Amino acid sequence: MSFIQIYTPCVLVVFAQNLLKMLRIFRFTRKGWYKIKRIDINNGPIWVLFVCIILITVFSLRSLTLFWSAADPDRTEMVREAIQKTAVICYALEGSYPPDIDYMVKYYGLVFDEDQYAYRYEVFASNIMPEIEVHER
Repeated sequence: MSFIQIYTPCVLVVFAQNLLKMLRIFRFTRKGWYKIKRIDINNGPIWVLFVCIILITVFSLRSLTLFWSAADPDRTEMVREAIQKTAVICYALEGSYPPDIDYMVKYYGLVFDEDQYAYRYEVFASNIMPEIEVHER
């Protein structure tokens, strides 16, 4: 378990407790939570606070998706390097580069998601390094 996985729920609990304390809607005692006043629908600051919380949540989720999608070009490069390293290992052991990707998958244990990545593996000769291109589908 990483530090973030442990720390994030603690921060959320403290944030929720402070939020409820600020609003003075509920109070926590040894017996549990109890309501101390009724929420008025026409109370503007409470609705503004809830809208702000929703906006912060939406922007946080959007930034996380942008962050993870920005890492995708690195993944295609890692797949290309894995194919290339496997081809070099095959050349070192057998004296010739593999004829296709399926050969490396079958005999050298190469694993990559063929549904997510499209590749071009072009062999000119058995003793010349093949051209390898990987693109995300």
